[in-house]
Amino acid sequence: LMDYKWKDNHLRTMAQTLNLDFLKGDIDYAIFHKSSWTVEEEKEIIAYLRNDVMATKQLFDKLWNYWLPFAELLEIRDIYNLSWIRSSIASLTYKAACRVIGAEPTYSEKVSEAEDIGGNVFLPTVEEETGVWYVDFQSLYPHIFCQFNLTAEVNPDNISSKRKVWHGNEIFQVKGYYDITEQHPLSKYIASKLKERITLKDVDKTHPMVYTLKIFLNGLYGVMRSAIFEKVHTPNCGSDCCFLGQQIQQLAKEMLEQFGFTVIAGDTDSLMIVTKDPNKNTRENVVDCLNQIVEIIKDSVPYPAETFKIGIENYLDYILFPFEDATIVGEDGKNKKENGRLIYQRTAKKKNYLYVFTNPKGEKEVKLVGLPIKKDNSTLLAPKIYEEVLKPEIIKNNRAKFSKTFINNTINEYLKKSEILQLLSQEYKVNASSAYKTNCIQKQISDAYFKGREGVIRLVKNSRVGKCGKGTLYATVEEATNAKLTREELDLDKVEQELSPFVLFEAANTPVEATEQAKTVTSNPKKVKDEETTVEPKKTRGRPKKTAVLDK
Repeated sequence: LMDYKWKDNHLRTMAQTLNLDFLKGDIDYAIFHKSSWTVEEEKEIIAYLRNDVMATKQLFDKLWNYWLPFAELLEIRDIYNLSWIRSSIASLTYKAACRVIGAEPTYSEKVSEAEDIGGNVFLPTVEEETGVWYVDFQSLYPHIFCQFNLTAEVNPDNISSKRKVWHGNEIFQVKGYYDITEQHPLSKYIASKLKERITLKDVDKTHPMVYTLKIFLNGLYGVMRSAIFEKVHTPNCGSDCCFLGQQIQQLAKEMLEQFGFTVIAGDTDSLMIVTKDPNKNTRENVVDCLNQIVEIIKDSVPYPAETFKIGIENYLDYILFPFEDATIVGEDGKNKKENGRLIYQRTAKKKNYLYVFTNPKGEKEVKLVGLPIKKDNSTLLAPKIYEEVLKPEIIKNNRAKFSKTFINNTINEYLKKSEILQLLSQEYKVNASSAYKTNCIQKQISDAYFKGREGVIRLVKNSRVGKCGKGTLYATVEEATNAKLTREELDLDKVEQELSPFVLFEAANTPVEATEQAKTVTSNPKKVKDEETTVEPKKTRGRPKKTAVLDK
């Protein structure tokens, strides 16, 4: 949110990331369960708690300075009552929107009905590819709101003959009816703030209003779609925004294919495209094609915005979409079987990929999105192996696939290191034992290591030693070290799972497929047909969406 990359929400992590003067340290929580302490223990406790308080104060100061620019968007009273730092992002955005339309920001107790529509996803059709153009619609949802005037929805049964109402056209369809006699004040405001943000970014990317406006513009979608924010919510504006976003993305896909590109993946406001024609594979040609698409769209909206663009996010030297074996689901929603056995096919996961690109300095960089190795609860070992071994090889070879033997040998080498048990340990933050209704592992940890109280501890999963767990046991690093656990006794499943996206697929390791379709997908994991990795939804504007998957 604040343009920082947080691994987790721990105060210590935030303090380190923000480079605060005070850092929250480590301490054995068992010390707080004592009734008396030595002089040394008292010093340790005081230092720990002092840093806790001071880090919190410095973090608050950072938040204060960051959110202060939001005050410019609010009424005077909301500035003085500190709404700009006390409110949720949604409430803050709502108050800013109400100021524009001159309404009191009151709240409804109504609950919005569940709507079966969201961002559009084109599942990846390849596992690996080189020379990929990553393009995205800049501020897609805010532009949809202002260009289609979605803030001016009206009741179709109560429309004056003097008003001009828009209910879709031959290019775009909508469910609601929108008054386009004149542009709604909030739509005008959105358009002006989009322009202001782009201008500020060109002049000074570090200007505080750049992120303030980004938060406001992106937050409006959620606010408009929720019935709680009654002064701006209408029945169809939120779902129509999603629906129009799907149609815009689909239109861009179809036109890019007509221009000679292949869309290998897409998600809500972005597409990844390739072409093997060297004459078309130039930045100038890609920009020209995108501009033509933008003009078609602008010609079909009630209030075209000059800021609406499809830009090139990056040119990717290489991209990896991890595929995995998944059961084939039939039209009845059940897993398909043949001769009593489940049928599998290799397919991609949404929002999981890795790519290599060249930065402005001419240096190769690697970016990970959604992979297990990036999760907050990942082990320490897998990210270490990635940074120290895999990443340099990826940059060197422009490829992120390695043989299973190489990965296993690398793990074995790290198992010889003295700090291996610390790297294999996972952090567990548990509440008091009484807070759990079942005998879950968190309850067991509380009972075993904190005498039923809350606490934070790092534990090593294994099959031989530990004060809690059944089958799989959980031991402290010290307990595991004293036990001299062997490789076979350590639980390496999580490490292997986190490194699995980097393992080269070997067809012999997959289940036996029972359909011709599954055989086709499995036999050639690098090139997979669109139709075999996606679900065909309803048609739009008379054209079938051959590859679209609705992200529900």
